[in-house]
Amino acid sequence: MQDPARCENNKASAQEIIDVFVPKLISSLRWNTGETVLDYGCGAGSTGFKCILPKVEEFQSKMYSVDVSAKMLAFAEENYPHELITYGVGDILDKFPFENVKFDKIFAVNVFHYIRDMKKALAGFHKILKPGGKIGFITIPANYILFQAYQKLAANPTWKQYMEEYDSFYPIWSKFAEGQEESGMKELMESSGFRVSTVEFLHRNYHFQSTDSFLDIVLALNPCLDHIPMELHGAFKEEIKEIFTRADGVSLDSKTVDVKYQLCWGVVVKVEKVEQFDSNSNS
Repeated sequence: MQDPARCENNKASAQEIIDVFVPKLISSLRWNTGETVLDYGCGAGSTGFKCILPKVEEFQSKMYSVDVSAKMLAFAEENYPHELITYGVGDILDKFPFENVKFDKIFAVNVFHYIRDMKKALAGFHKILKPGGKIGFITIPANYILFQAYQKLAANPTWKQYMEEYDSFYPIWSKFAEGQEESGMKELMESSGFRVSTVEFLHRNYHFQSTDSFLDIVLALNPCLDHIPMELHGAFKEEIKEIFTRADGVSLDSKTVDVKYQLCWGVVVKVEKVEQFDSNSNS
């Protein structure tokens, strides 16, 4: 996400997910005094500040908030400063800003679906977690129509020059076979050194009362937004609108949009990987 103000002003659908599922994550975790908590992919900072920070304060803990976008971090630091929060720009795949910090808990809310190389990311999380540390996550799998729309536009001659980097964001790792989503996620986590405490895939629907607000958030969520000239934003939104209305079989003149999507939330626990020794080894 590259436009923090637009995201904050048009995040009704994301807010519904946050209001329902972030409390589930928080209540699924055991909290102790003096912990170190990471809000990874903190975006504009409001979710960490409003939802996670109260628990951090209650248990006299410390929170680090990280995002790959310098724009998002600047917005978060300006609008959600707190003595218990340390902000940093970085990426778990490369140049993580707090390499010497070990975390008890990591929250990744609406983040995993922007990560292409999930195995590498999980290895990074495993490295910075304390033994028994946990990750609480909320994500949307690759079958989401918005991700499909971005892919179509990335292949479109008109938009290809602006969207060519999207392939590096598309979460192909979450393209699980229908009916095998939970087992696929469990296999991914276990093969990366985690025990699955909870994982659940749910089908949901969100009704946007205004097509314009829907298109604004779609534009703001585009990870390639910085490459699209401002004067083309309107045309880009119209392309997105056409893709969505065709998929739903509704008129282009419709003033509202119903978005169906699948959501996954879960909690995983770090386990130490057991070394496999050669049977002939004397060590």
